[in-house]
Amino acid sequence: MYTERQVRETIALCLDIMGRYYNAGQNPRSYTMMVAETQVMAGGVMELGLRFEEIDAQILRPVGSKLLDRFGHELGSRLCAEFLKAFDDLSITPSGMLEQSFVTHRGRGLRNS
Repeated sequence: MYTERQVRETIALCLDIMGRYYNAGQNPRSYTMMVAETQVMAGGVMELGLRFEEIDAQILRPVGSKLLDRFGHELGSRLCAEFLKAFDDLSITPSGMLEQSFVTHRGRGLRNS
């Protein structure tokens, strides 16, 4: 079972990943690092035992909202889309099986709110 502290720390780590990506100039190398780090986070999130709806509500939406607050509508929206794509590209089920896309399981995402 997860704790509120784990959720807050996960959000903070996701924001750190995206901040480093932005500060590095959003080049191919920093993009590759951002995707790899985000996918590690996606695997860790799956291990928290949250349902897909909880991941969307408690992690993905807050990360998106904070990116918009921090970077403004235009850049924040783009960074949010890149984060969600990286998060969605590789998802691991609690049993450890690879899923093709997290988005297909959560039904609707931040982009469809």
